[in-house]
Amino acid sequence: LGLLKMYTIVFRPSALLSPFRVFAMGIKRLHDRDMTGWYIAWITIIPAMLLLLAGRTGDGSIAGLALTWSALLLIGLGVAGLGFSRGTDGVNEYDAAR
Repeated sequence: LGLLKMYTIVFRPSALLSPFRVFAMGIKRLHDRDMTGWYIAWITIIPAMLLLLAGRTGDGSIAGLALTWSALLLIGLGVAGLGFSRGTDGVNEYDAAR
């Protein structure tokens, strides 16, 4: 009973805040690359919408597979672009030291 209460008090609120941390880190990385934070929509929101649409098309349909692969492609390109590319050298538009 003690572990369950600890889970409810500590870990559940942390899990609810997790998407906000992902958005914040993604936007910070985009700013490091001198890009606007709105590009985070291409990496998170639009693929989520594509996956929701794919789930509504039915199992095994060509449209569902196309939507799923499109979402995975956007996610993959976003992760590769944010995770493996270098930031801008020197001061950029979003640098705090202006």
